Amino acid sequence: MKTGDLFASAGRAIFFFTFVAIACLSTMTLTYFLVRGTVRQEDSRETDGSVELVECRRLRRFSDELVRMARELKARQPGASKEAVGKWIAWEFSPTLNQLRREITNDPLLRGDVPAELLSAADRLAAWGRQPQSAALRLSALQQVEHAAKAVEDRIRTLGATHLIRPAPVLTDGPH
Repeated sequence: MKTGDLFASAGRAIFFFTFVAIACLSTMTLTYFLVRGTVRQEDSRETDGSVELVECRRLRRFSDELVRMARELKARQPGASKEAVGKWIAWEFSPTLNQLRREITNDPLLRGDVPAELLSAADRLAAWGRQPQSAALRLSALQQVEHAAKAVEDRIRTLGATHLIRPAPVLTDGPH
């Protein structure tokens, strides 16, 4: 093989690899912009309407989830074995509650004292989940969830999303 053929062959290989690299980069760039456009369209669908309405919907979802979790933990108490409740708390309740706490903490649209109320209720639920037989923690957690749900209702009322207002849940058996 001659030296000239070697350089020609190397030049074709470099050209080929450069062409492949440019084609890959172009495809990745095009894909990036297409995906980004799709995600922005989905985000704009979620934020149709005012920011306050989106905040109300998110507060409603967080409040409903806390109430659901409190009711579920309360329902598992009577007659359930400690082992079964412990497994459920470790595998389902605690991870779900931790995820909810992360969502509340990281939500940029939530303002005011209501997110702190929701987080406080989540903390009390977590404490009750660690000691499910404690009547004092049970009452404290249920009262805090009720208080947080009422705070959400008040915030929704303040923001004017009256179609999202519901009566506050009653989780405890006695007066508060």
